[in-house]
Amino acid sequence: MKKKNNQVSVPFLLIFGGLVLLSIGLIFLALNAPTTNASQGGTLDIPFPQIARVSLADAKSAYDKNMAIFIDVRDSGSYAASHIANALNIPLTELEGRLAEIPRDRWIITYCT
Repeated sequence: MKKKNNQVSVPFLLIFGGLVLLSIGLIFLALNAPTTNASQGGTLDIPFPQIARVSLADAKSAYDKNMAIFIDVRDSGSYAASHIANALNIPLTELEGRLAEIPRDRWIITYCT
């Protein structure tokens, strides 16, 4: 009998590492959260600096424990090419109109490219 490998797959790490730039707060953005600009003393080196980020370790832990719903906000073609298993695909341009589809009983983690 073969032992099960408990290591995280490379594609999974690449998806999380590259895509968890926008996390929990994209939902707030869709609900008209205020933006920060340089004239207000904010930083423009990362998109949406007012949105809380989630670490890869915390996101992986939430995934493993089924404590979070992952929402891929990329277009359907990008989602079809590669995505986190069981993630919902709600493109960012459709997010506000599809908020009712998002379960509210778990942590919401959004990701994109």
